[in-house]
Amino acid sequence: MTRLISFPVLLLAASCLVAGAAASCGSDESPAATFEQPDAQTNPLDGLKSLTIDPTSATLVAGDTPTQATFTAKGVFADGTSRDVTSNVRWSAGPTKVLLANGPLVSPAGKVGGEGQVEANAGDITATAPISVTLRRTVIADGAPADAATRFNGAVDATFSPELVYPLDGVLVPPNLDPMEIQWKAPAGATVFDLRFQSATVDVHLYAPCTPIDAPDHCGLRPSADLWTSLVDTLEGEDPVSLVIRAAGDTPGKIGESKPASVQMASTPVQGGLYYFNTRGTTMDGGTAKPGIYRYDFDKTKTVEPFFTEQQCAGCHALSKDGTKMLAPVCTNGRGCGRPMEMAVVDVATKQFVTPPAPVGDSDTQTWSPDNRYYVTTPTCSGYNPNDPGLPVEQRGACTGYTGGIMTLIDATTNTLVGKLPAGPGSLFPSFSNDGKQLVYARGASSGGPLNLVSASLFTMTFTPGSPPAWGTETPLLASQNGENSYYPSFSPDDAWVVFARSQCAAGEAAANCDTYDDPGARVFVVSAAGGNAIELAKSNGSIAGQPAPKLDNSWPKWSPFKGSYKGGDVFWVTYSTVRDYGFRTPTVDGNHVRQLWLVGFDIARAKAGQDPSFAPIWLPFQETTTSNHIGQWTEKVVDNGVK
Repeated sequence: MTRLISFPVLLLAASCLVAGAAASCGSDESPAATFEQPDAQTNPLDGLKSLTIDPTSATLVAGDTPTQATFTAKGVFADGTSRDVTSNVRWSAGPTKVLLANGPLVSPAGKVGGEGQVEANAGDITATAPISVTLRRTVIADGAPADAATRFNGAVDATFSPELVYPLDGVLVPPNLDPMEIQWKAPAGATVFDLRFQSATVDVHLYAPCTPIDAPDHCGLRPSADLWTSLVDTLEGEDPVSLVIRAAGDTPGKIGESKPASVQMASTPVQGGLYYFNTRGTTMDGGTAKPGIYRYDFDKTKTVEPFFTEQQCAGCHALSKDGTKMLAPVCTNGRGCGRPMEMAVVDVATKQFVTPPAPVGDSDTQTWSPDNRYYVTTPTCSGYNPNDPGLPVEQRGACTGYTGGIMTLIDATTNTLVGKLPAGPGSLFPSFSNDGKQLVYARGASSGGPLNLVSASLFTMTFTPGSPPAWGTETPLLASQNGENSYYPSFSPDDAWVVFARSQCAAGEAAANCDTYDDPGARVFVVSAAGGNAIELAKSNGSIAGQPAPKLDNSWPKWSPFKGSYKGGDVFWVTYSTVRDYGFRTPTVDGNHVRQLWLVGFDIARAKAGQDPSFAPIWLPFQETTTSNHIGQWTEKVVDNGVK
């Protein structure tokens, strides 16, 4: 369409007279002329006041048979009219790991469930509609019948119930761990199983036979990496998923169901490096690995490797916060592991080390200052035999008596003694705060050995670097009473909490039965660094109110160096060693339980409220169940060949 536009046209004529005459110009006005001109471009959203989306919500399916939804947008304009503007607005959907928009057509972004929304946008005016995506997958594991899904249509028979033994109910799982093995006990006559994961956004069935672990009815299955990734990406930071094992047999209509286990997935990965003492080591590297310090990098390699196995390393190691330095007692060539041992001061990047002579090199437990300028040791011996060639080899330089527990400050640059700490006798297990301003330690009565304390309480002491460095006075943090023995303390990454192990002697029981070394009844507790009452990590310890505490030897708790999150709340991670059974893969060697490392989430808000801050723990899946692993020490980074 064109418009008729009228405007005047001036016809200009001019003549100029030169040669001494003035120039003159004249003009005449002509009649109006008319032309046709095209319309200017019109914006179809001019005058838009509001938008609405139809449908107002949608539910989609991701996984085996994904579904889609098509939306329309309607605009209301300033003149009171409304019309379809679907093709005039900009469409988007998110979060991007869950939803994908192609114009008004919205689809699942992959094999991931979750909550999201679609948005129609016209400048400053937007409209949204919520979308719920359910991850729905059916997986037939190797060995399961192709028609497995059709065998679970009967009524539930309570006498035919399988027992889910791992994972533990209420576990919080870091999203960067390898797939966990699910373990269950099969009822007699069951031939196929449905590992069912269900939540508001998950409906997954993994059908499998029983793959025996150590007995025909002890079953285990590790989900594929593809399925595990779908579950992790869906559940990160979301509500728990319920895991139930269902059983079916050759008799149609007979179905069994286990009790459910709640599994939660943290929003953020666990980070850093973990260095731990492996007391056996013989099954790694084709059976040639030695006992010593092993490490696992959660950030990069995600593999475990022998790190320091020199001279029969004896554990009780300490890593610097930045991961560049390590202290590790080693057994001597002459005396073996008799005291004093030699303390190796290790450069982590090169694995080169020195062993300072006693008394500097005489230590059982130690800690680095966070700036690596100093370390604190706990010398074992009050005196030493001379290195006299006339003495038997095992007696040369050996202890002539025990200190009973003292602490000394060492200059890390020169490996020389700065001085003794002004702490009371029986002081062991020192640990610096992350800001380097405090030291926490246990102090009690010595009980027959360099690592044996009884009736120990926790103390702190301030530290001021300088020339010379200065210590404050000893301050009680947590007094032990009524047979309590508190030890192995460690500051949280924000220095607000101290985690520790506690043994408890029954009334009339000899204190030596619950000392700091290898006590079956040890449990993990936490206390505010400002003082107060101890809080048991009861869920993690396996403690049940009104029942005797389990004998799991939960000990050597240590914090991961970084804060994580779950459902908008802050969490820390703690590792500890324990003889807890890993399902049916019981860590046993020669009939004896070996210690393994477990990881537990720590809810900071619950701790502040004085409540149990722990979730159920998870077995760290990089371990071998035939090795004894404990004293997990964390670093911010794993340093290798000088590269962080």
